[in-house]
Amino acid sequence: HWDMAERCRKALLKPQRELHLRKVIEFEPNHAAARRGLGYSQVDGRWIKMDEWLQSQGYIRHKGSWKLPQEIELDTRKERREVEEKEWRLRVRRWRSWAMKGGERGGEGLTNLRKIDDPTAVVPVAELLDDEEELPQLKLLYMEILAKFRGLSSTNAFIRRVMTDNDVEVRERAIDHLKKRGVVEAVTVMTNSLKSKKNGLVNRAGWGLGELGDPSAIPALIEAITTKHKFILNPGAGGGNYNAGFSPTGGNSFSTGGGAKMVEREVENQAVLTALTKLTPEGINFGLDKRSWRNWYAHTRNGEGKSLRRSE
Repeated sequence: HWDMAERCRKALLKPQRELHLRKVIEFEPNHAAARRGLGYSQVDGRWIKMDEWLQSQGYIRHKGSWKLPQEIELDTRKERREVEEKEWRLRVRRWRSWAMKGGERGGEGLTNLRKIDDPTAVVPVAELLDDEEELPQLKLLYMEILAKFRGLSSTNAFIRRVMTDNDVEVRERAIDHLKKRGVVEAVTVMTNSLKSKKNGLVNRAGWGLGELGDPSAIPALIEAITTKHKFILNPGAGGGNYNAGFSPTGGNSFSTGGGAKMVEREVENQAVLTALTKLTPEGINFGLDKRSWRNWYAHTRNGEGKSLRRSE
C-alpha cells in the first residue's frame, strides 16, 4: 500500500493515494510518512489532523482560513463598517455637489450635511476636508460635523488642517476644536514635526504648539528655535542667492539655475520662538540663545526657576 501511495503521488492521483495511505496506517498506525501525507501532525504524542486540533482549540474555518470567533467578529465588523463608509461617501459627496450648485437643492445639501450624526461618516467627511482644493467655507462646515465625534480619526483631521492648510481661518478653527477635545495627540504630532526637514512645517508646528499651550512642548521648542535645512544656492541669481520658497503645505520648493548647488544653512524660526515665549512666564525670553534657554529650563525642572505656567 505504501508503494502504491507513492506511485499515485507521482502520478498526481490524490484520491487513490489517500486510499492507500489510510490502508497503511490501518496496518501501521505510527507510520509517520503516511500520517503526514494524510495531514496528521503529532501533538503530545498523539497523531491528530491539524483541522481537528484547531477545532478542539476553538478555531472556526472562515473564508479559507482558521480563526477564533473573536477574530471573525472583528472581521465582520470591519467589513460592515467598510460597506457603511462607502455608502456615506456617496451621500456626503452627493450633498456636497448639491451645495455647490446652490438653489433649493443646495440648501437641502447643506442641511443634510449639518444633520450628520453617524460616526461612520467621519472618514468620508475627513476625506473631503483633506482636499486642498476644497472651498474654505465648506472646510469649516466639515470641521463642525467632525467636532460632534470624539475619536482619533476626527482629531487627526484637525491636526492635518493645522499643519497643512493654506487658509488662516481654517487653521485657527482647527486649533479651537483641538483645544476642546484635549491636546495630547496634537502636541505629540506637532512636537515630532519640529524635526521636519521642511522649514515651513517646523514653523507651522511651532505656531500650533503655542496655540495649544502645553508646557510639555518647551524642550522641543527650545531645540527648534533654529534648525538646519538644505537650500539651493544659485550663483547666477545676483551673486549667490538662496532660492527657496514655501509650498502651500508648508514644505520647501526650490528653484535651480546654472551652476546651482545644494547647501545647508541654519534658519531662525520666529514662529517657534513666539510659541516658546507664550508657554513661559512673563519676562522670560532668551531670544535665539539655546544654551540660556536650556539652562533656564534645567533650573526650572530642579525647582530653582519660575513656574512654567504663566497663570501661576
